[in-house]
Amino acid sequence: MVALLLLPAMTFAVPSDPAPTAPSSIDALNQRFLQYVDELGPTYALAAERVRAGWIERYRDVAPESFVVDSLAVLHPAFGEALAAFDEDRLAEAAAAFAELRLSPDPYVAANAEYFHARALAALGRFDDVASELSQASLEPLDRYSAYGPHARFLLAASYARLLEYEQARATLDSLDDDVATPELVRMAARQLRLEIERRESGTLGEVATIMDYVADHLKVANARDNVQRRQQEILDLLDRLIEQQQQKEQQSGGGGRRGGRPQDGRPSQATPSNPRDESQAPEGSGRIGDLHAAPSVDPGEVWGELPPAERERILQAIRERYPSRYRQIVEQYYRSLAEEK
Repeated sequence: MVALLLLPAMTFAVPSDPAPTAPSSIDALNQRFLQYVDELGPTYALAAERVRAGWIERYRDVAPESFVVDSLAVLHPAFGEALAAFDEDRLAEAAAAFAELRLSPDPYVAANAEYFHARALAALGRFDDVASELSQASLEPLDRYSAYGPHARFLLAASYARLLEYEQARATLDSLDDDVATPELVRMAARQLRLEIERRESGTLGEVATIMDYVADHLKVANARDNVQRRQQEILDLLDRLIEQQQQKEQQSGGGGRRGGRPQDGRPSQATPSNPRDESQAPEGSGRIGDLHAAPSVDPGEVWGELPPAERERILQAIRERYPSRYRQIVEQYYRSLAEEK
């Protein structure tokens, strides 16, 4: 019943199946929850009986990690409706419902609603709100009253990364590494996220592309206007620096084109041979240019190269319309080079 437990639609791999916390933590959580069910009183008698029967017939042996959240859907109709909205991708509705349930005096309802509210916000692209909410909230209740404490920390780290707040992302990932209750699937996702952060290349067009992706995402979110404007200015400032560097290189080489240092795509160029040729003489099938480097950087064109030509041209047209003329050539050349490499 419960949908994916980790952040979707990021640029790094994440687990696609439910990932429980350590067995001892899950066992202790479920035992506490069963005691909680026994103490609910006569108002919940029928629902509580269904929950206890479900534990014996299914959850104890098959899906102990899903027991609490699925049982809350039985015990509390409002929680069940919010969870159904989330599972059916009615995300705005789910976010609004879980926002109210976060304030519940019931600690199990409040803790699990906290996590799914953040999940719904992330799915809506509202990473600023996710980071703000999870960084200010105490995550200890999620450890005690839900199976999603480590998942919430990973979601916070992923949101920081999506917001280009890399130091905060690293610090949050460190806390996951130190938590013995972090399940292996979450650890794998955390390692992948850390690798993506470490491989990012600062001061290149690859970084421009990353910031442009951030701006594109957040133009859809009205309450992120200040951050979008700040990132847009970062794009312009970075492009200014890159253009200035390129002009200096051309002046130093006597206007003869790129001879050393970093070419416009942000990757290091090969040393110029004594008898340069107009075209590379590498044999066909010898691999992409990036394969020649001992430590290639992450390719920001992984998705770009898979886009159909018409879609690429549409994006380039948007660049022409959005950015001043002095930036268009360098940005267009960067994206066209990505397409040629694919």
